[in-house]
Amino acid sequence: MMFLLLHREDEIEFHRIIASTTGNPILMFILDFVENLLIDTKEILKPGKEFSGKVLMAHKRIYNALLERNVKKVREEMVRHIREVEKDLLAAHHEKPIEELSFRQKGAKRESISIFSMRV
Repeated sequence: MMFLLLHREDEIEFHRIIASTTGNPILMFILDFVENLLIDTKEILKPGKEFSGKVLMAHKRIYNALLERNVKKVREEMVRHIREVEKDLLAAHHEKPIEELSFRQKGAKRESISIFSMRV
């Protein structure tokens, strides 16, 4: 279980590293929101090792495309990754239904949003 927790933190950190290289503060703001949503979603749905393995493979594909400096491939791999995560989290949602997810931000009031009505 501890391995999964550490790996989930790494999954999120991967996004932050890539976004920070852009120097785009708006992207970082959006990423903060998405990260909070993903952290809470994973905490509730508790996807297993298979999910984490898929995420790791997707991150490796994105990283390799970045090393190749292949913009088209990076874009394709990122879209593929987003769609895979969406599909897997929807499947986990059907196994363990939740209607709404609360997310937390320091200093912000608690809000609820439906996580499965959003499209990427």
